[in-house]
Amino acid sequence: MSTAKQPAGEAVLAPVFREAVAQADIAISITDPQANILYVNPAFERVTGFPAAEAVGRNQSMLSAKATPTALYADMWKKISAGIPWSGRLVNRRKDGAEYLADLLITPVLDAQGRIGHYLGIHRDVTSLHRLECQVSNQKALIESVVDAAPRRRAAHARRRPPTGGPPEDPEFWGGAPRTRPPAPPDAEPPDVEPPAPRLPLPPLPAQDEGPPGGG
Repeated sequence: MSTAKQPAGEAVLAPVFREAVAQADIAISITDPQANILYVNPAFERVTGFPAAEAVGRNQSMLSAKATPTALYADMWKKISAGIPWSGRLVNRRKDGAEYLADLLITPVLDAQGRIGHYLGIHRDVTSLHRLECQVSNQKALIESVVDAAPRRRAAHARRRPPTGGPPEDPEFWGGAPRTRPPAPPDAEPPDVEPPAPRLPLPPLPAQDEGPPGGG
């Protein structure tokens, strides 16, 4: 592409870029190197509740909910000051005071001399997504705890079984008292019982004047 056509191309693309940023369905802001806001798009207004007329000229810290760890901010400034893009999640505060979790990307914009002239910030509200992620994580942890406990419970029941190999007599295992044989109904036939062995007759007692057998 010749240098003569390049300015014309840039002239065409400039309004396209402006419209693309303005119509993007994600919050976009442009600040100076001190994080003072120079531009916000309509999505930024919808997410934060701050109209452009109130946001421009103020520092980006107006969105801070003072709940983000200081170490995270230190790491962010260390990277973007070195010209390195940074991404992470911050707790922000809307104009009405409601807090939300913001998924943020900050990209340093360098000038012709390679110095940082602006910061481009893009962020979206991920509060609902974060809640869903927490619910899924909690359900997963619950399922894993139940699965992990199953072998231990089966082993505990096996230890409670009697040595004969019969069913466990643990009341908790059966959901109540230990299992016993239920009583027979009143009209039930008596169980078969073997009759006692017949008693043999005893020999007669010897007379008083007779000695023991075999003499004495």
